[in-house]
Amino acid sequence: MVRRPLIYIFGTYVLGIFVFYHFKNDYSKLIVTILFLLFIFSILVLEKFKYNQSRCFNFSFVLLLSIIAFYFFGMYRTEARFPGNILKLEGRETKYVSVKGIAAKVTAKTAYQEILLQDVCGSGIYFSDMIVRDKSFCEIAPGNEIVVSGTVSCFQPPNNAGQFNEKEYYLGINILYQLSAKKIMVTSNSQTIENKFLFPLKTKLKNSYYNVLPEGDAAMITAMVLGEKGEMNAEIKELYQKAGIAHILAISGLHISVLCLFFFQLLKKAGLHHFYASGACILLVYLYGILTGFGVSVIRSVIMMIAMMVGGIIGRTYDSKSAAALSGLLILLDKPLQLFQCGFLLSYTALLGILYIYPVLSELFEELVKEQLRKRKETGIAEGGGLQKCLWNFCHWIALGVLMGFSIQMATLPVILWFFYEFPPFSPFLNLLVLPFTTVLILLAFLAGILGLFWLPAGTFFAGSIHAILSFYELLCQLSRKIPYSTIIIGRPDGILIVLYYGTILLFLLGTSRKLMKFLKSTALEKWYRRQYGICFLLLLGIIFVKIPKEDLSVTFLDVGQGDCICIENREGEAILVDGGSTSVQKVGAYRMLPFLKWNGISRIAYCMVSHMDTDHIGGVREILEESIENPNGTVRIENLVMPDTNLRDEVFYELVNLAEQAGTKVIYMGRGSTLSIGNLKLECLHPYFSFPAQSSNAYSMVLSLRYNGFSLLLTGDLEEQGEQVLLDSGILSSYDVLKIAHHGSKFSTSEAFLKQIHPSCAVISCGEKNSYGHPHKELLNRLEQERIKTYLTMQSGAVAIGIKKQKVYISTQ
Repeated sequence: MVRRPLIYIFGTYVLGIFVFYHFKNDYSKLIVTILFLLFIFSILVLEKFKYNQSRCFNFSFVLLLSIIAFYFFGMYRTEARFPGNILKLEGRETKYVSVKGIAAKVTAKTAYQEILLQDVCGSGIYFSDMIVRDKSFCEIAPGNEIVVSGTVSCFQPPNNAGQFNEKEYYLGINILYQLSAKKIMVTSNSQTIENKFLFPLKTKLKNSYYNVLPEGDAAMITAMVLGEKGEMNAEIKELYQKAGIAHILAISGLHISVLCLFFFQLLKKAGLHHFYASGACILLVYLYGILTGFGVSVIRSVIMMIAMMVGGIIGRTYDSKSAAALSGLLILLDKPLQLFQCGFLLSYTALLGILYIYPVLSELFEELVKEQLRKRKETGIAEGGGLQKCLWNFCHWIALGVLMGFSIQMATLPVILWFFYEFPPFSPFLNLLVLPFTTVLILLAFLAGILGLFWLPAGTFFAGSIHAILSFYELLCQLSRKIPYSTIIIGRPDGILIVLYYGTILLFLLGTSRKLMKFLKSTALEKWYRRQYGICFLLLLGIIFVKIPKEDLSVTFLDVGQGDCICIENREGEAILVDGGSTSVQKVGAYRMLPFLKWNGISRIAYCMVSHMDTDHIGGVREILEESIENPNGTVRIENLVMPDTNLRDEVFYELVNLAEQAGTKVIYMGRGSTLSIGNLKLECLHPYFSFPAQSSNAYSMVLSLRYNGFSLLLTGDLEEQGEQVLLDSGILSSYDVLKIAHHGSKFSTSEAFLKQIHPSCAVISCGEKNSYGHPHKELLNRLEQERIKTYLTMQSGAVAIGIKKQKVYISTQ
């Protein structure tokens, strides 16, 4: 009989989802994956029954059928859940509909309430679950049946690389559409048992925390215990994430096990039979899962805990690896595309580290310790007294804790880099200090909340300890930020590197198997093998940090709404930023610019060039400089700030210069004739000259001429008619391949004479959708059309990327 069949079934089901989602119409890749399955299958059969051919055929037949069946079932489930765009909506199209469904969850936001609508139907058509946004704040309780009329639309993909992908996130939870409500009517007030009893209990527990704890601590504990993260301090959340301990804010196996095992021991102490105590715990964790919203990590933990309790009831040994496979299988049966979600991947790769990597590393470490102890005995060194033994045991415990943290980080690193583009290298050591207190914190939080429901002073009794632990965590995070390289920006790794990375881990696990070690001991090659194998393993793991350059030079016009931001990067990774701001996107630096830079693995901007001082050109730059001051060791740094050399210097101008100096950034001034070179890349300033009589900041907007191996680009900032005429009169303009249209496509920018002089083959306009200025103006678009210039608008296509490779130019949009 095959051991742990659930692991094989889960693995093939996952492969079926992955292949169907990515290679749906590529039959060659489908065939390759089937052949790969057969290869793995043959290895399993030969390994298991190499000495018993009589059982080989039966085993082969059953296993092969199971593998192929679940492979294709994974493909089928993915198709069944997402049969296509049912409403036939494309891009930003909308459609007015009237639908009926059950309000499963209601969340209050600042300007509207968000309703998760399930079992949706309308006009006889199945629409899938929906997110309804209601600005009227109609009184709706979870479980109510409602009829909603309004405009429905698809979720949009990100405008820039690195930006949060709203469309993929909602696909992961089986939601295809969002509906902006115009009219809502409650047709039935019926509620399920959980909506009638559990959610009021959740509200009471939340109020209990806010009554017994300070507001900041209450928000943290509410997130940790009830899964309500909406009121958490954003700065504290980011602090935890940067330090690598954000996992304690998510309800996971630790929370479930603390609650369940504590309750189980209480029932056992009270004299309850094992069967009934286990049954009560199963009911408790299931209800707790409903209470917290059944996130992915909660579902996994609840299923694994129930499996453990059921195993105890029926007298079977609990196997954590099989339980993990079962939980993953059940999650993906309902939501196949959770396979590509951050929460699911982090949860299961962390289990990979705990269940597979850590046992191997700890076993190797224990053998090393035994060898050292044996050598000490052989050389006659005494073991030492009780104090020395205690110190030895403490160091041993510390080492195992670091190994556990390292194992988890090793397993989760590609996922962290894929979604966050950076990682905290010291998190294993920080978690060593944090985790022992987390168990105590969770237990205290449960007690404080429950006792606070009945008698406020009893809940308040635990508040001091909770506050002390949370303050300790914050202090650790603050101290970790001061360590050089506390956060290392790597960028999103290439898919092939991730495959090679996990392949290396697989080879390591196979190469340290007990059978192989036993064989090597008999050949006296064990010590040499382990030393060489360990060195090769560590070197190969470094492959995840390799950045594969795709172009010799890339120029990306980011979609920042009504504003400008251009990122230039050469093959060596040297980056130049030209402008960065917006008037239509809040915190454009945090939500558009920094994610893009980190996605590309850019941790250092060699030159940040600011054309002029308007907010739509410097807002994001200011954010980056401020972040550099607050967190000098863990963010993108600007080495040189390049300002226009103009005599029109206002308060905003000097504020930006002072901010740069505080951040340790050198300030450089560029005027007409100034050049900047990085390798074959040459940037020349064409405008302004110092005495240019500018009447506004737009008038002195810095104009840059970029040339690289025959490719040319003209960046014009917000240049106006006066500046354009000065450039035309100067005779320094020549033809360019690409033109960045000035002033977001305003009516009076980029005149016909200017276009005829530079004669670009294509142009890029950076502007916001439905902006109040009417950009780009029809007259400008007509001028571009008359000159037969291909035009890209960031508000329509998202970011526009120009790549130069081997003197060929490639243009792509987001």
